[in-house]
Amino acid sequence: MTARTSVDPNSVAGGYTPTPTGNQPKGIPWEEIEKEMKHTKSFDQDWRSGKVFTSIYAVSEDVFRVAERASSMFLYTNFLHVAAWPSTDRFGKDLLAWMAELWRGPTAAGTITLGGSESLFLAIKASRDQARSKRKIDRPEIIVPMTAYPAFKRAAHFMDITIHRIPVDADYKVDLAALRAAINDNTVLIAASAPCLPFGVVDPIPEVARIAREHGINMHVDASLGGVQLPYFRMLGHDVPEFDFSVPGVTSMSTELHKFGYAPPGCSVLLHCDQEHFKFQGWELSEWKMGTYRNRNMMGTHAGAPTAAAWAVMRFLGTEGFMRAAEKQWNAMHRVFDGVAEIEDLYIVGKPDVCTFAIGAKKGDITVVMDTLRARGWFPSPRIQVDPSAIHITLSPVHEEKMDEFLSDLRDASKASLA
Repeated sequence: MTARTSVDPNSVAGGYTPTPTGNQPKGIPWEEIEKEMKHTKSFDQDWRSGKVFTSIYAVSEDVFRVAERASSMFLYTNFLHVAAWPSTDRFGKDLLAWMAELWRGPTAAGTITLGGSESLFLAIKASRDQARSKRKIDRPEIIVPMTAYPAFKRAAHFMDITIHRIPVDADYKVDLAALRAAINDNTVLIAASAPCLPFGVVDPIPEVARIAREHGINMHVDASLGGVQLPYFRMLGHDVPEFDFSVPGVTSMSTELHKFGYAPPGCSVLLHCDQEHFKFQGWELSEWKMGTYRNRNMMGTHAGAPTAAAWAVMRFLGTEGFMRAAEKQWNAMHRVFDGVAEIEDLYIVGKPDVCTFAIGAKKGDITVVMDTLRARGWFPSPRIQVDPSAIHITLSPVHEEKMDEFLSDLRDASKASLA
């Protein structure tokens, strides 16, 4: 019988056809395996070039080395068994304490998750179970803006929860009138973004939280991109929107440390405002032959390596290091904003609050702009963003020194799109 694969063939580098290597009669020496892996890796984007604006968040080569070494030290640890690996517990608690301080949540409690999607799933699950217990709601509903990350919709689907995706205003922020209109007796959670991924715009968190409080509803802030970035912008003296636990009514928050925490993928933070809210996140089974099984996360086995790497990077950079990185991002971001303003046909979509944004074209073909940039070695994003059509950009500290070259190529690309 031929095994079926769910791998998208369009995502396989170089048109590579998978082979049943697991069925080979004998093992292969590491030297041959390494050679094959290096060849396969050659199809990947060269993110160390400073020309990749998606999926990698780069601060410096020494930070990568710290993360790689720390990860390899804890490659086989497992969060599920902290009695065997208490190191994972320590690293996780230190990271949670760090984020609770950045988010001004002295009573916050939560867990390390495997990614932003798991954090969102668990935030919804906690609000659902809390509403079941305290408000006797058996048909829960949640409300999110149209710009919210798709994992909200996915979580609602898997948990059979009704989701209302409401419009955003002209500034791409959640429409407060639409939010009020969507609330009903079954609403258990309202979510907003800090910022939304498409446009880098922070929703009006204080206003959303105020509405949630008025109705006794939980409010989650998805700070996947801004959770680390915004606090350090604030420390640098820049004006940033209010978005954290200091805002009355915010009951949970999440961020991904593989973004601007500069950790490898697989480490996200979910915090609730206090233990009372946090207690609804977990799950347990008491009728089991090995005793009571308790888990605060969705996954059972949970690799400790990404958390160890995130902890090592946190310690390596310190406040000064993160502030230097944030300053480089801020400078790069405003260099792009000023540069795009000088290119007649291009514009920044909305008014981004962080280093994630979209560049649109007034008359030219944005696809030509993308293709021209790709031909010159840039990799803005895998595809053109829609509604409106735009190129999506996320800036890391390493991009600061590349801005003159990028803007020069962007001007040429814009001219090509109008030809």
